[in-house]
Amino acid sequence: MIALLALGVATGCGRDIIDDWGPPAGYGAVAGVIRDSSGMPKPNILVAVSICRDPLGGFLGEATADQAGRYRVDGHLAPIGVAGSLNADTLRVGCELFVGPRGAPLVRDTVTVPFSRSRSAVRPTARDVIIP
Repeated sequence: MIALLALGVATGCGRDIIDDWGPPAGYGAVAGVIRDSSGMPKPNILVAVSICRDPLGGFLGEATADQAGRYRVDGHLAPIGVAGSLNADTLRVGCELFVGPRGAPLVRDTVTVPFSRSRSAVRPTARDVIIP
């Protein structure tokens, strides 16, 4: 029996198998600014994009807001060997956005992340967040 893990590592017959089937099938990003209710930027706040639907099946990535409250979370799809004939340029994946400490987010929202075949073609989904 082989158990697949989200990081591209499978365990089978007592040995780890590293996924090296090629480059990622696509790239996506979410970016924005975190502010408090008065409109002031909030630095050093963790932003995670997770619990994404297939073909991602879990975690996209995380980032910490800079001094101006800006953040950008970048992620990618599994390599071509896993994704098959996937057309990343038309793919839109629903994900959850978590803002704040791990396990106790201050804000939880949904976001649709569009993907592109090349990293240079990525246009991040804009999602500004107001935290309490």
